Order: sequence, then C-alpha cells, then structure tokens
Amino acid sequence: METLVTLKVSLVLCLIMTETDTKSRIQKAAHDLVMQYGIRSVSMDDIANNLGMSKKTIYQYFKDKDELVEAVVDEVISTNQCACKQDIDRSENAVHAIFLLMEMMAEMSKTMNPSILHDMQKYHPAAVGKFKKHKNEFLYNVCTQNMLRGVQEELYRPEIAVDILCRYRVETMFIPFQP
Repeated sequence: METLVTLKVSLVLCLIMTETDTKSRIQKAAHDLVMQYGIRSVSMDDIANNLGMSKKTIYQYFKDKDELVEAVVDEVISTNQCACKQDIDRSENAVHAIFLLMEMMAEMSKTMNPSILHDMQKYHPAAVGKFKKHKNEFLYNVCTQNMLRGVQEELYRPEIAVDILCRYRVETMFIPFQP
C-alpha cells in the first residue's frame, strides 16, 4: 500500500513539474521572440511554431496573448529588480552603483526591440500598468537611494534636488523606446 501511495505522489509531482516546465518554456520562447521582434509582430502561431507545439497547448497555460505578455513583463521586471539589487550590493560607492546600473540597462536595451513599449501601451494595458509601476516606484526608489547614498558618502553635492533629478533620470532611460 505504501508503495502505491508513493507512486501516486511521484506521478502527481512529475505531472506538476512537467506543467511548470512547459509553461516556463512557453514564457521563455515568448520573451525571446518579443524582445527580438516586438509584441505586435509576434503571434501565438509564431510562439507555437518556435516551440514545435500547437497553439492549443499554449492556450492550456495562458488564456490569451495578453496574459502571456503580462507573464513576460512580470519576469523581465523580476529579473531587472534582482540584477539592480545585486549591482547595488556589489558596488563600492554610489558612483560605482550608477555605472553598474547603467551598464545593465545598456545590455538590456541591446536585446530589446524599440517597439515593445509602444506595443504594450497600445495593446496590453495591464502589462503597461505593471511596467509603469516598476518604473515609477522601483526604479525611482533605486535612483533616490543612490542619490542619498552619494550625498552621505560626500560624492554628490548636498543641495542636489533628489526628486527632480531622479524623475528626470528615470524618464531619460526610456527615451530610446519612445516612438
């Protein structure tokens, strides 16, 4: 009896792991195609063909393209936040942190199709809402903390207008992606 229970648990765990693997494969393929060609240019057929699976399989994991785009945006945001935190932790000072963050953003920009933000704004309002929240909260806070750290380390002038400079810096990061 114990062997039968163990076998059932093993089968269920295997099924759950396979489903998670398939979902993450779909999400990764969508991410890669979207980053290269833009959101609007990539269809669910393109993603299915890239993976060698049917669209029906994709729709078992994501109800529509909007949900898939949201999942891709969530992953990009999560990865970006993790990389930012790592760069801040390994930086020697506030100036070094800025250079590390700028380098990370430049690398990310190299692989990102410029039409992605425009496509999100036009066709995927939930995804663009998540992106704007990330930009206006997380990235703004990273910039603010860096400014305050720089003032404390006496690398930045104490009279610097932190709020204005951070808002400006965050907005200028995304100028290349504006149509």
